[in-house]
Amino acid sequence: MNFNNASKATARWLANQRQKGTLQLLRKHPAEKENLGDHTFVDTLLNIGEETALLAETKDIRDKLNIISMVLKHQISILDDIIYTLLEEAKGPDGRMQQEIKKRYREQHKVVKVYLKDVERIDKQAEGIYTS
Repeated sequence: MNFNNASKATARWLANQRQKGTLQLLRKHPAEKENLGDHTFVDTLLNIGEETALLAETKDIRDKLNIISMVLKHQISILDDIIYTLLEEAKGPDGRMQQEIKKRYREQHKVVKVYLKDVERIDKQAEGIYTS
């Protein structure tokens, strides 16, 4: 049973118990009718279903950010591994091809690092929300 279903079941049980208690109190003390009060305010305060759903969504977002971070780190690893092979294959008399490969490697590496830092920054913000 997920939390929302459990919360609804608990709310139904609480309403039922409250109704039984009210009826028993009225049977014993009919004059106390005006002192029973309205329980909706307390019920609203105790209902944390929406907050729990947001907390679960935050956790889900953090999990997805972690997956994206792993993919980006893997891309950096692949870039680091492939550069040497490409440079070896592109050996030539003038070295222009190697310079172009190095330039493109740096550009790609920089782009992936920027995305990785963005993901880490977003995750840090989500962590702050999750732990507060």
